[in-house]
Amino acid sequence: MDLAQAYRTLEVEVGASMSEIKRKYRQMAKRYHPDKCADSTIFATITQAFQMIEKQQPPAVPSITVGSLMGAM
Repeated sequence: MDLAQAYRTLEVEVGASMSEIKRKYRQMAKRYHPDKCADSTIFATITQAFQMIEKQQPPAVPSITVGSLMGAM
């Protein structure tokens, strides 16, 4: 599976925000979970697509606030 196919599998646009991708993944995972769907390969494909997209995202940068700096003193 290539990256473009992973986006198609999750039914999101290439370049969609990670929050949109997570929302769609959770929606599809709930619908195709092996406890609800007889074909567990669908769930595995959805999970693989999500993990592939997730790996391509840059790591989150922790936000630094004045309050967090003041607590460090």
